[in-house]
Amino acid sequence: MDLTSSVSRSSRVTQRTLSRPDVGTKSVSRGRPRDSDRYLLFSAVFGYTHTMTPSISFLLDEGYHALESLYASDPDRIWYEVELLLAFVMGEDRVWLVAHSDRLVDDAHARRFRALIQRRAGHEPIAYLVGSAEFFGRQFHVDPRVLIPRPETEELAAHAIKKIKDAIEQPLVWDVGTGSGAIAVTVSAECPGISVLASDIDPKALAVAKTNAKNLKAPVSFYQDNLLGPTIKRALTKKRFRPPLLIVANLPYLPVSDKNKLMPDVVKFEPARALFVPGDGSGLVMKLVEQLAAFQKKDKRPLTVLAEIDPPQSRHLQKFAKKLFPSAAISVLKDSCGRNRILEIESTIKETKKEDDRLQPVGKKRSKKTSKKTRTKKPTRRPSARSSRSRRTARRS
Repeated sequence: MDLTSSVSRSSRVTQRTLSRPDVGTKSVSRGRPRDSDRYLLFSAVFGYTHTMTPSISFLLDEGYHALESLYASDPDRIWYEVELLLAFVMGEDRVWLVAHSDRLVDDAHARRFRALIQRRAGHEPIAYLVGSAEFFGRQFHVDPRVLIPRPETEELAAHAIKKIKDAIEQPLVWDVGTGSGAIAVTVSAECPGISVLASDIDPKALAVAKTNAKNLKAPVSFYQDNLLGPTIKRALTKKRFRPPLLIVANLPYLPVSDKNKLMPDVVKFEPARALFVPGDGSGLVMKLVEQLAAFQKKDKRPLTVLAEIDPPQSRHLQKFAKKLFPSAAISVLKDSCGRNRILEIESTIKETKKEDDRLQPVGKKRSKKTSKKTRTKKPTRRPSARSSRSRRTARRS
């Protein structure tokens, strides 16, 4: 074997491997020597590149360096995502990986893991890579057809559940713009026996929501409609009994101008129609509130609205709701970070004066007038003696 050619080949491999963005010189693997450093040095000297069977710890180190540029100031998050992706590929949990860090990983799993790491380095959301996201302690299937559920929306669901459990009469729940079905399915699962309707304008999103309801065994009725359209209106009014309504809305509310402020993970991969609205972003919430005000005038049922909003819209939307629901209790609830996040409207229809009179018992209605039996006759005046004499005199003449 020609040693000169072998050395020159190894030097070229060394130069190529050390110039890779996912290979660093600093040891960051939780205080232990990195297997990847030793492996890359071995590969450079002997001319091998990814021909050895890697261990779990080696793949974790490799993945960490590939994602270092995403969260340079948050190494814990990098480790979490790398471990999550490898655990997903291996079909195990993260605890198992730590306990079996020296175990070798076969070529098929290693290639699949590296492909996912490459996609994540390109800002593709990790929830889409593994096909699920946690919401209220449950795993929901998500993919690019739907928005990834956020912690703020968990708080919206928590408020809705509290309203249901505190209510004297069980309400009929309607989840507007259901998306992945996270709110509707969670409410149905947390409040057994409650009637839950869910609607969305997008049939693709509804397909995901139905899958989640089936997987989590949550009875939810799904409808394709735009806000309070004719289909959902019929569903709300078709039942004989008329329970109060609880409307939970997580509609798109971000202004289009916010695209420049958001992470590439969101802007590049999540459905824009589920995030952005022209203008200041409050248009869809305002339209829904307007529709509900007109609906309640005819329907006459009490209703409560819980709508997730963008904090800068809170004052404007509160004033708008007060104009349409003048007698309602309207407030804005804060999220765990202290931001104005949920618009709450509690409205009951007050009976008019005419309706009060019509519903009043007959006896009470007549009580203002004196009945014929109890009415006293006016006493008759006896004629005076002078008037009697004058009448007799007139007869004689």
